[in-house]
Amino acid sequence: MTINIPSPPSSPSPPSSPLRSVVVLVTDQNYFPRAETTTRDIRGRGQWTGDFVIISVGFDLPIEFKDLYRIQEKKFANIDLTQLMQKIGPRGFDETDHRELNKTTQWEKIHVFDPWFLQWERVIYFDAGFRVVDRVDYMLERDSTGIIIAPNDAGFPDGDRGPKTDSRFRRLVYPKATVDMMVELYDEYGPDFMDAEYFCNCIWIYDTAILKIADIKNEMIESANKFPIWVSNEMGVMNAVLNVKLGLWRQMESRNLANKYLYAWTEGTLASHRTTWCDYCYIKYASSI
Repeated sequence: MTINIPSPPSSPSPPSSPLRSVVVLVTDQNYFPRAETTTRDIRGRGQWTGDFVIISVGFDLPIEFKDLYRIQEKKFANIDLTQLMQKIGPRGFDETDHRELNKTTQWEKIHVFDPWFLQWERVIYFDAGFRVVDRVDYMLERDSTGIIIAPNDAGFPDGDRGPKTDSRFRRLVYPKATVDMMVELYDEYGPDFMDAEYFCNCIWIYDTAILKIADIKNEMIESANKFPIWVSNEMGVMNAVLNVKLGLWRQMESRNLANKYLYAWTEGTLASHRTTWCDYCYIKYASSI
């Protein structure tokens, strides 16, 4: 039986942007069904008619899929994590979800900072599986000149989406790292980095001009292999380089300019009152649609 889900109430269209922008997903074969869902949303409810790139990892996108959704497929050589995996060892970290062994495709998100993307001015990224239930170009409403905008993993400011949690960078670092390793980390990222807030890298927008500030992609890869302590895989490295070292991160606003919630981890995140998918623009793990 086919269930027709009504479209959410339309929010006012954001002002048109002259910026050359591209939407990007990263997927391997296992996550491709989720990428398909997000792709349908982006071209459907997301009303995105612009450039759309999918980085395929270890497989080829179906031709009919690319044609239907006007996808540009991009391939890169896999991120070389040889040193990292040797240092971690075959058993991985103790007392973690072992994503360092089982979700290595996450590291391929680093390719989204490849200089190849300099042909655009803004890059909008969604994790495969995201539900995009309103216009993608709300991501272009705010000024992202010279920075990356992404959600604060500690939540939004008090008084809007509920109180913030005390999520700090130390949550991204293996708690059993050696003293020598921690000394190296402090030398690299400064005395206060463990207490820094950090962004969740499931959704972001960045100005490609930052790719000219430093060799960001290769610096992330080098950091991954030098410091075998990233319990959240690429999210730790992205924060270490973009947030702590270069100071390029700005917290994503909780609402768009029409006062609609921009992003949610899931609809149940807001404890003060019940919400559904209609209340949001983008949802990481949707449960009501």
